[in-house]
Amino acid sequence: MAEQRKFRLSVSACASALLFVMLAAVVLAPRIINSKTVRNKLRSDIKTASGFDVDFKHLRLNFFPRPHATIEQVAASIPGVRMVAAALTLHPRILSLIRGKLQITRLRLDSAELDYILPIKPATMKSTRQPVSLGQLGKKIGSFLSTLPEFNLPNLDFQLVDSRVNLFDQKRKFLSLNAVNAHMNGPPEGRTISIEGASNLWRHILVNTLLNTRNWKGNGQIKMTYFQPQDLAAYLFPDGRFQAVEGAADLTIDFKIGELEQLEVALQGSIPYANLRYAEQALNIKNTRIKAAFQIDNATTILSLTQLAADDPRLNVFGHLTSTRNSPHLNLQMEGSHIDVAAARRLVLLLAGKNTAAKKTFDVLKDGNIPQITLKAQGNTLRDLVDLDRMVIKGQLQDGEIHVPDIDIDLKETTGAVVISKGVLGGKNMQTRLGKTTAKKGQLKLGIVKGAAPFHLETDVQMDLSQLVPILRHLVKDKKVRKQVALIQGLKGSANGKLIIDEEKQGTKVKVDDADIKVTQVDLCGVSMSGTGTVSQGVIDFGLDASATDQSLEKTLDCFEIDALKADGDFRLNGKFQGHGKIDHLFEAISGNVDLSVPGGGRIYHSSILLNVLKFFNTLELLDGQVNVGDMGTKGFLYHSYLGKATLKAGELRFKEMVLRGQPMTITAVGTHGIQNRAVDMNLLVAPLVSLDRFFDHIPLIGRSVETLDAFPLGVRGTMDNIHIYPLAPSAIGFNLTETMKALVGRPIKFRHIGQGLRRQR
Repeated sequence: MAEQRKFRLSVSACASALLFVMLAAVVLAPRIINSKTVRNKLRSDIKTASGFDVDFKHLRLNFFPRPHATIEQVAASIPGVRMVAAALTLHPRILSLIRGKLQITRLRLDSAELDYILPIKPATMKSTRQPVSLGQLGKKIGSFLSTLPEFNLPNLDFQLVDSRVNLFDQKRKFLSLNAVNAHMNGPPEGRTISIEGASNLWRHILVNTLLNTRNWKGNGQIKMTYFQPQDLAAYLFPDGRFQAVEGAADLTIDFKIGELEQLEVALQGSIPYANLRYAEQALNIKNTRIKAAFQIDNATTILSLTQLAADDPRLNVFGHLTSTRNSPHLNLQMEGSHIDVAAARRLVLLLAGKNTAAKKTFDVLKDGNIPQITLKAQGNTLRDLVDLDRMVIKGQLQDGEIHVPDIDIDLKETTGAVVISKGVLGGKNMQTRLGKTTAKKGQLKLGIVKGAAPFHLETDVQMDLSQLVPILRHLVKDKKVRKQVALIQGLKGSANGKLIIDEEKQGTKVKVDDADIKVTQVDLCGVSMSGTGTVSQGVIDFGLDASATDQSLEKTLDCFEIDALKADGDFRLNGKFQGHGKIDHLFEAISGNVDLSVPGGGRIYHSSILLNVLKFFNTLELLDGQVNVGDMGTKGFLYHSYLGKATLKAGELRFKEMVLRGQPMTITAVGTHGIQNRAVDMNLLVAPLVSLDRFFDHIPLIGRSVETLDAFPLGVRGTMDNIHIYPLAPSAIGFNLTETMKALVGRPIKFRHIGQGLRRQR
């Protein structure tokens, strides 16, 4: 019993002594610890252990539940990092502390604010801006990782509670993390790090990594919700016209960091809504999904896009971009499906900004659906990859719209295989619509880049001829031809066949071959036409009817630009024409007949033939006082009616009857008039209707006759620009011409051969 009593007393004494020591420590420790010597020692030990320069105002030592120290109002820094905290709690290793050494096992920061300042690029590294390659991008990422500090905190269990982290580019803060809670433990060679918090760029972030903080090798995952890149874009592109105005993304990023320039990143995410803007252009994007991967090693950089899809604009693309040391360094291959061209056009033009290649492509390709498309490009810089000369794009187009800039036409409802290569858009097995004209089995070639290739379209067509004139107005550049095309009004009908539009250096050629053509109505300078025709292997076979009733002769002559005749009056016309022959020599193959009449008469202000006839008679002084040739252009030659009946053959109008009842003469004629060569070969019978007394004053030896009318046979030869008039013998005048004149004047006629004796005696 005595021994037990002694043991109890010994234990009690030891406990009392230990309690006394602890109480003394609690009472005396603050004074000792807050002494200058201890504070300096603690700063030195913390810097040795962590690399931080530390300053503080108060230090408290706590023994329960285990010994630890709390440092209040802490300020610490290492190169590039500044920190202030309400409290820093240190948990030392007990055995090391007993041996007189400070080894920190746990460190906790409460209500801290950490500022990380990105290093300033040395002036010697600044250079002229160059196009960035993927390999250079990998080096830049590796270079950035190498600038991050190496923390010397062996086996440290580190916690950051309810704190802020700010990232600065020199004096500008572009990233602020709020309500940050972080935990890091393990040795530097395999440190487990978890971070979560909010920021100015996202609503919540969660980071879990296993990282070697000495060389930044490791792997991890980053999850962000409601990521808003607007401020980041403003930082990366401070002077850029491209802006992400609205939008938020949920992202998951898995990464693995190896040796320098070895990086693997996998990203997937969704963006329910985004609003993008470039200059004055804006675009809303709905329900975007993305999956991508980025891999860098010493020799190769690969950016893979496994999915980029959106509901509006409808988009689904995938592909990869590879960078190697071989030339060309960059190789791009993209594929897409179920693409809305119009919506994708707005997106690409907005993202591309001033990129001329994108603009030129979508100046041509404006609308439609693309079930499948592939894009391949090679180059040494990223700029090379958007050069149309280096791109090969293949795809299927459905219900598309293709604009032809040089001739300003739109091919709509276009379907077929499309290839863009070396700046040229080519199409095979195309179906399209041009106005009311439909085409199929077409081949298309169109230069997107100016001068790359002339426009060429070859297709089977079912053409509405009402669209022919607008098409020709677009296609034909020659001013004279365009003026003639403008004369065609009200063209109706259809044509089935092969249409060829070929834009060459000397002009645009339009050709319809192997076709059936039906013209139901066309108004050409007041003349209505209808007919049918076929074209096969360059040979045309057609029939055409022409008619006009009470149309203005003056307007029709002006419309056709017929300068050999200027006259007024209301005319009537009936004609029927047919032709069979080579298109290149079609005019010579046309034949038919035409009747033209002006029953109400009018005035003739210019006619090469009539003017020379009048001059001929005035030379003989037979019509003095009746017609002043000089006044014909202003006062005109009065005529009571006109009738002409002719056939057309081999490019000549062959008049079988022509009658002009005028004052002071009536003329009947037969002969030919070449339409193209303007050659004239005609016989005229002219009956001057003058006072008989005055007429006989000129012919005193012939005697009077009231029962007959004198008529003068004349010949007309030459061209419309060079007419020759000469007398003919009565025997040269045919029976029909004579009978026509008799019927006109209502009496017998008497032929007079013009000679010197008919001139007035002076």
